[in-house]
Amino acid sequence: MNVSINTTASPDPASADSSQAAQPGATTADFDSIYGSALASLEQMVQELFAQDGVSGSDLDSTGDADSTSDTGATADAGMTAQSASGALAGYMNQNGIKTLNPDQLYQMTYNAKASTPPDVTAAAKFMLQNPDVLNQIETHDVAGADGIAGANDFDWAAEGGLDDDASTQDDSGAGSDNGSGSSSPMSVQSAAGALSSYISQNSVWTLDPSQLYQLAYNPKAGTPATVSQAAKTMLENSDAFNQIETHDAPGTDGIAGASDFQWAAQGGLTTGNAPKMNAQTAAGALASYMNQHDVWTLTPNQLYQMAYNPQAGTPDSVSKAAKYMLQHSNTFNQIESHDQAGEGGMADVQDVEWAAQGGLGALTPAQPLTNADGTPMTAQTASSALGAYMDQQGIGTLDPNQLYQMAYHPQSGTPSEVTNAAMFMLDHPSTFNQIETHDVAGADGIAGANDFDWAAQGGLDQSQTS
Repeated sequence: MNVSINTTASPDPASADSSQAAQPGATTADFDSIYGSALASLEQMVQELFAQDGVSGSDLDSTGDADSTSDTGATADAGMTAQSASGALAGYMNQNGIKTLNPDQLYQMTYNAKASTPPDVTAAAKFMLQNPDVLNQIETHDVAGADGIAGANDFDWAAEGGLDDDASTQDDSGAGSDNGSGSSSPMSVQSAAGALSSYISQNSVWTLDPSQLYQLAYNPKAGTPATVSQAAKTMLENSDAFNQIETHDAPGTDGIAGASDFQWAAQGGLTTGNAPKMNAQTAAGALASYMNQHDVWTLTPNQLYQMAYNPQAGTPDSVSKAAKYMLQHSNTFNQIESHDQAGEGGMADVQDVEWAAQGGLGALTPAQPLTNADGTPMTAQTASSALGAYMDQQGIGTLDPNQLYQMAYHPQSGTPSEVTNAAMFMLDHPSTFNQIETHDVAGADGIAGANDFDWAAQGGLDQSQTS
């Protein structure tokens, strides 16, 4: 609870009763002393009352200021509500002759405000950016159709209590957590950047600003994937992240983010306290962005392995992790590379990966447990044994991730199911395969010989690295 007592009160002579006016020669009361003493007594009484509940004076002092300033310089008011934000904006608009506001203008008021802009107005603008559902209700309450333009009268309506209960009780947290499969739950900023990066590349939309994001979220063109709309909304809800994205390579807040900016964010460039857990959509977004930036038109398991374990200098760590994720989830990679054409042979082109980045995967099919011939769970040692024996039988000298993928998803007629499972096991456990192929020769070339698998089958693996 926040209690603030104004100790600077002074009587207003103009409001005093004329009958009480001082007469010549009368003694003049020391009003300052009287008020100060009375207010001090009241304050002591209040503090004693709170002390009964274990609340100290320092607790009261520490809660007296709800305003704080974020790292970006934008002021955020933790106590701001939809109604109070609307009131602040309506008052400012009426005072300054501003007829309408759109997301671009709200963004400028938040991150590039004029020196004379009051902090509460900046906080109100940020609230509207981070709560786009509220802005949408305000701007469409009298006229259907989300154009993203709200008039002063719209904010007046909201300030006077026009918003419904759901909207008026929203706060300005604007946080997005990780999901990754295009569901209605919040997505991470990195996943959102990946989805938008892919959408931009596919549709030749070279830049996005807050107004365009708003249109993508609330008034998308026919055919716009639902995940892209969700990604746009996520960017609005996380305006600090969008600000970091659009200014990371050039100072100056113009509110315009290019394809390269979203690609940078999709590859893990954002400085956030907790990086989102990698999932299929986040991994696809990171890989699609990397492919577009570096003119990589297709990806195979061999390339994914090199990106994970022997990346070129300058490859973002998030891209290496994304490649490793795809190896570890070979059934997901299989769904990506074959979603539009069955039997593409383990080659995913950039359109396939962009499709996944925009939420095309939907609900993923869980991988089936891998078993040995006798039905027991497969391990690194039994998988190595199955592959080593098969290679010896068939005269196969070496295996790489591409060959393992073919054995797992496109096996030749007559290939034992245990061998298919063993190949899939190695794909899904790339750290195990890496240990096998490098145990005798340093350097991850992705090629394991029959003798390497024999070594692993005989117990050579470091069990701490076989998960």
